[in-house]
Amino acid sequence: AGLSISRQGEVVRARQFVEAQRVAELVAAHVTTAVSVGEGYSANFSLPLDLVGTPYYFLSFPAEQRVVVVWGGANASYSAPVSTTEFLLNVSSPEVRVRNQGGFVTID
Repeated sequence: AGLSISRQGEVVRARQFVEAQRVAELVAAHVTTAVSVGEGYSANFSLPLDLVGTPYYFLSFPAEQRVVVVWGGANASYSAPVSTTEFLLNVSSPEVRVRNQGGFVTID
C-alpha cells in the first residue's frame, strides 16, 4: 500500500510540473506576441485555478527575462524565457489580459 501511495505522489508531482510548464509557456507566448505585434496589442486569456490539486501557485518575473511558476510552498518551480525586460506581471484572477502600451507589456 505504501508503494502505491508513493507512486501516486510521483504521478501528481509529474502532472503538476507539466501543468506549470504549460502555464509558464502560455504566459511567455502571450508576452512574445505582445512584443512582436507592438503598441496597442491587447488579448485576454485564462490561467488554471490550480496546478492539479495545488491551489497555491504563483507567477513571477525575475530580471533575467523569464516567467516563473512556483508551487508547493516554493519547493517546485518551472520557468520559460520571454523576449523583453519591459514587462509587468500582476495577476490576481484566472482571467487575465495582456497589453502592450508604449512598448511595455503588462499582464493583469
